[in-house]
Amino acid sequence: MSANYLHGLEIIQLSRGAKPANPVKTAVIGLVSVAPTLANANELLLIQSEAEAAAAFGVQHKSNAMRRAITAILKQGAALIVAVNVASSTHFANVTESLTVANGKVRLTHLKRTDVGAPDVEVSGTPLSEGADFAYNPQTQVINIINPTYASGTVLDVSYSRLLDASNVTDGDLIGTTTSSARTGMQ
Repeated sequence: MSANYLHGLEIIQLSRGAKPANPVKTAVIGLVSVAPTLANANELLLIQSEAEAAAAFGVQHKSNAMRRAITAILKQGAALIVAVNVASSTHFANVTESLTVANGKVRLTHLKRTDVGAPDVEVSGTPLSEGADFAYNPQTQVINIINPTYASGTVLDVSYSRLLDASNVTDGDLIGTTTSSARTGMQ
């Protein structure tokens, strides 16, 4: 009889994270959703912590369905989550919004795509420079004004690529396809 054949459950001890966990090998959760990044689109990723979820799928935000689902699962206890981000360029749209500086900062209205740099920021058609005029924090989606010329009350025109709502995700995005060189979605 094969030495690899097991009766019952097999336990694997994982030593990543704050404390070792002993998840049951059969307790693997598959999650297919969209996240505000194309950096790891259609890759199967093993997620076991909030830190891994943040690194793979961006900030916790009401529009980030992937992070909301992972957080809810992890609140139930240790879990092995195999996650697939099915986002594609069709799930994003470019947006420009006018935001008024208050207390030296503005917060983006929508969830910005996280695998690209800072948003483009202008005042009356004049581009501002990241580092000299403003600093962008992708974790909080906040633009902090560095240059005192742009004090409270200044209206900024901010352009960026944002994640559309989940209604743009089709069954075909989730189910996916396979070709000789790639796979998408659950395929």
